[in-house]
Amino acid sequence: MLSKRVMAGLPLGLAVAIAGCGGSSSNQASQTTHQTSAVASSQSGTSSSQSTMPSSQSGMSGSGSSAAMMEAHTGARVSVASPAPGTVVTGPSVPFHVALSNFKVDCSSAGTPDKAGVGHYHITLDGSLINMYCEPNSQVSMLDVKPGMHMLGFIPASNEHADDMKAAKMVPIDYRPATAATTVTPLHFPGKPQIEILSPKSGETVHGTLTLHIAVKNFKLSCAMYGKPDVAGYGHWHLNVDSTTMGMMGMGTMLRMSCSNTLSISLAHIKPGTHRFYAILEDNQHAPTPKAMASVSVNVG
Repeated sequence: MLSKRVMAGLPLGLAVAIAGCGGSSSNQASQTTHQTSAVASSQSGTSSSQSTMPSSQSGMSGSGSSAAMMEAHTGARVSVASPAPGTVVTGPSVPFHVALSNFKVDCSSAGTPDKAGVGHYHITLDGSLINMYCEPNSQVSMLDVKPGMHMLGFIPASNEHADDMKAAKMVPIDYRPATAATTVTPLHFPGKPQIEILSPKSGETVHGTLTLHIAVKNFKLSCAMYGKPDVAGYGHWHLNVDSTTMGMMGMGTMLRMSCSNTLSISLAHIKPGTHRFYAILEDNQHAPTPKAMASVSVNVG
């Protein structure tokens, strides 16, 4: 799982991915993009006022450490119709259109045991994971991203969130916002972050779909911060099944990430029986917030 920003020297600020498998941002704005005619033939183009992009996006780690990333070989092929390399972005977000072939895209399988040829795809911005996706069209917000060259990554991933870097497509974009970005101010709460599962209750039986209702305290849930540098008081939560320790940073059993108080997921690939579901508060970089976790044991019918 590519979950952390490690590309030194990149002008990375706060960005958003919306309409991912985990949901969408309510403050989505329209966007305007156009392609620059001076696109470099390499994947490391520059603008006249910005630094050069690094030639590789594969050296990523977790929590700023040198933790080895999980890597898969899915056999998938990725085609990025838009944005084109070197696209100049003047609006608040970047629409994208991708297609995956030789691969079954199925977000309902996410967090369950790997199955050959099945998975989803991840989007990264400057090497930092934004979210998981299954739909071909969505957009990545550039909220608070510094002007200049940035790299979007489109990476096939296994059910357990291991990335197929050999099949990844990296697309440089040139961010030239028409208006100044807004700085996100840290939030300082009186107590430690907390999360509680309001429903379902332990022992309940669910069929087909699991809908969790959660409540948080001393914490602001925000899709706008997925994968971005940590800002005090902000983050999101992950829903895991049966384990919080598998895979890199526990993401091997992550069913979905969310910034909403309600999350519904398909149980199509969860075997019948008793399962424990975990709601884990995460910082912007997808690292668990210490001791901020709740769980519930339910019967999957």
